[in-house]
Amino acid sequence: MAVVMDDLDIETAMPAVLRAFYARVKSDELLGPTFNAAAHDWDEHLDHTDNFGHR
Repeated sequence: MAVVMDDLDIETAMPAVLRAFYARVKSDELLGPTFNAAAHDWDEHLDHTDNFGHR
């Protein structure tokens, strides 16, 4: 079933998408070292991305 953008609650979906993305990136053999070096505190970074775009 295709997802229609009008049906997507981006404010709810985006934190889950970003957390899934970062979970995979953190453990990736190629990307992990770069991302892990940049994000010194993953909990803080994920809290920040959860609120991205919220005012």
